[in-house]
Amino acid sequence: MERILAVVLFVLGCTLAGNAEAKSARCEGCSDSQFRAKAKQLGVGEHVITSFSTNQVKLFKVVDAAAGEPGTPVTLVPQVVAVTPAIQAAFDDIHRFYLQTNTTMKAAVSVRGADLGVPGLTSTTTAYDVMRDFSLRGRLGDRLATGTLPGWSNLDRIGEQIAQGVAGFFGAGDASIEITVELAGGSSVVYKLDATSGTGQYQKDRSRTQNGQPIPEANSPEYQGTYIHGAALPGFVNYLRGIGVRVDPSPSENINLVCTWSPSETTLYCRYTKTP
Repeated sequence: MERILAVVLFVLGCTLAGNAEAKSARCEGCSDSQFRAKAKQLGVGEHVITSFSTNQVKLFKVVDAAAGEPGTPVTLVPQVVAVTPAIQAAFDDIHRFYLQTNTTMKAAVSVRGADLGVPGLTSTTTAYDVMRDFSLRGRLGDRLATGTLPGWSNLDRIGEQIAQGVAGFFGAGDASIEITVELAGGSSVVYKLDATSGTGQYQKDRSRTQNGQPIPEANSPEYQGTYIHGAALPGFVNYLRGIGVRVDPSPSENINLVCTWSPSETTLYCRYTKTP
């Protein structure tokens, strides 16, 4: 955490006075002269230029050598700035992620919810519980965006760095990790880590029952459909009723659950049908 915050503080502190700006760019496979040219293109300010394919990070302070001389054309001069150990270490983490994802900067992993140590999330917590509890969803998202997670230590601090925008600082603002959280009974929810929110983002319409059936997010027409045998379990039905869906009493035989929208009642109406 301290190393990541040190990098973030550098980003905030490296903006120069006046019109100076701090920017970043990737220059894959570039030579030293191309790195300088890329920094110059970004204008006056302190900039970071990276090449993940050649494992390089360079810092430049671009100044206007003619500043203060009226009528003199702008003369941008990129000066090399030393890369601090903290910046180099954070870049190394992002570079490792680049290699592990075969240059895509996109990863998909699974973790067990019971292993995360989130208050209120236990071995009996289901996807239905998470979906109905806004506070629990938020706590889970924050946990996923912080530190190393059980089962994917090879990614180390990368989730936190992506969520805090450190990856973007190195020109990898599109980096992301999709995390499937496995919960009680085989149900699951999905979160995404990227630089847009600073926390793990719950992915709407990605929650699944124990047999992979989608779980409706709300009592609204877009969730009409047939939920095959296996989805129509007590937990699933209780959840539907909990969000206001009208569900017929369940027979004892193997059945499918067919949900249609009732305009007159403004509700989903789910009834059971025999499996073929």
